[in-house]
Amino acid sequence: MILASLITPSVAVSFTTKYTVKENQEWPWGNKTEPFPWLDYLKSLNTENDVTLYIITRHEMTIITKTKEVFLNSPVAKELGIKDIVAIPAGPELWESYIKNALEGGNPIDVAWGGGPTLFNYIDELGYIATIDPDQNPAYYAILYEVSKIPDIIAGAPTKKADENGKIRWIGAAISSFGFTVNHDLLKQYNVPTPKTWKDLADPIYAKYLPSTPLVGIADPTKSTSNTRMYEIMLQAYGWEEG
Repeated sequence: MILASLITPSVAVSFTTKYTVKENQEWPWGNKTEPFPWLDYLKSLNTENDVTLYIITRHEMTIITKTKEVFLNSPVAKELGIKDIVAIPAGPELWESYIKNALEGGNPIDVAWGGGPTLFNYIDELGYIATIDPDQNPAYYAILYEVSKIPDIIAGAPTKKADENGKIRWIGAAISSFGFTVNHDLLKQYNVPTPKTWKDLADPIYAKYLPSTPLVGIADPTKSTSNTRMYEIMLQAYGWEEG
C-alpha cells in the first residue's frame, strides 16, 4: 500500500533511485520528542482552518471509515485544522481520469492512498505526483523525517520511489503479505490435492474441470494492483519462463 501527494501536471521521472537522509540531518523542530515532534513546526506554517482533504484510494469503505474516524480525532488533524476527509474509492483504471478531471475542475485531489508500485509509477509518469522537496514546501520536512525511519527495501521490494536527484515521489504506507485460502470441501468433491505453495496452483490438475468448474479463483490483475503485485512477486521468485 502506497501514499503519494498529488499536484498539477509536471515533468515526471520513472526511475527508482535510493533516497538517503543527509548525515547528521538537522530538523527544523530541533530535538522535540515523539510521537509528533514536527507538529508545532507544521502548525507555525499553517495558515488554513477547516481544511478538507481529498483522497483517491483503492481501499473499501470499512477501512476508509475507520481511518477517517481515527485521523480526524488525532492531534495532527486537530492542531492543523483538518476538519474532514473526502475519500474517492476508484479502480486503478479510473485514477487517471479522476485526477485529471479534479484538476481541471479546480478542486484537485490531495493524496493518493493504497495500491501497488505499478499504479503509482504510472500516475507518476503522467506527472500527477508531487516531489517531496522541502525547498519547495518546508512542510515536507515532516514527511522526510518519517520516511527516514523506513528502510529503502523490505523483503526485496522497494518501500519508496525517488527521482534521479534523490527526491521522494511515493512512499509505502503498509507492509502486506499475500496468500491464498483453500476450500477443502470443494477439493474433496473433485478429488484434487490441497495446494500448499503458489507453484502448486500451476498444476494442470486444477484445470481438469475447466471451463465448467474453475478450481482456482483470482482477481483480474489489470484491475487489482495487489494481484498485479502477486504476479510480479512470482516472476521475481521463479524467473520469466518458469514464473
